[in-house]
Order: sequence, then structure tokens, then C-alpha cells
Amino acid sequence: MKVQGTYRESYNNQIIVDSKNAMIVANDVTNNSADYKMLKSILIQTINNSPENKKQKVIKAKYLNDAGYYSIDNLIWGNANGLDIYIPDSSNKDIFRNTDNLKRRLCNSLYSGLSVWF
Repeated sequence: MKVQGTYRESYNNQIIVDSKNAMIVANDVTNNSADYKMLKSILIQTINNSPENKKQKVIKAKYLNDAGYYSIDNLIWGNANGLDIYIPDSSNKDIFRNTDNLKRRLCNSLYSGLSVWF
């Protein structure tokens, strides 16, 4: 994995946790350092690992991610699949500190159909 301009033997682990039950529902490991490439696979795994009677609840859940998962493709994919995903763009990492700014940016965004809870 490329880290700080050099290649190191290391891994990138992604985990999704059910916070209500403190249970890991999906896990994935790669040697790719870019988180944004892992979002689709980890969310699909989360849905697939869910019991049939809970799948709709999992699909309707709120998915709040850090800026490392930002890509237009991830936002479009999430919206097309009915997932409630929010990812700040990497140029605005302080977006969570100012919810007025967040609301304004979402209203002006091409992807304003994506939901965010406050």
C-alpha cells in the first residue's frame, strides 16, 4: 500500500458496526490505501449480511462517512440504490463543525436528494 509517497506492506480494514447492538455486520480488508474504492463493497456486504426481515431497515439506515470515502461515483451509486449516504468532499473536511454551512452546501448541491439527519 502506498503511504506517504512510499510503498509499505500494510492493509486497510473497513468495518461497519451496528451501534445499537455493538455488533460487527461487515468487514473487508485490502492492500489499497484509498477508502473511497471500498464504500460500495462494504455497503453491499452490510445489506447481504442482514437477516431478510431487517434488510429494508438496513437499506433505509443513515450512512455517515468521512471525507476519505468521497467520490462522485459513490454519491451517484448510493442515490441510485436508495441508500441514505452523506460524504463531505475532501476539500471541506470541517463541514461537520458548521451545520448551517452543511445545509447551504446540500441545498446548492447537484446531489441534494441525498439525505442527512441533523
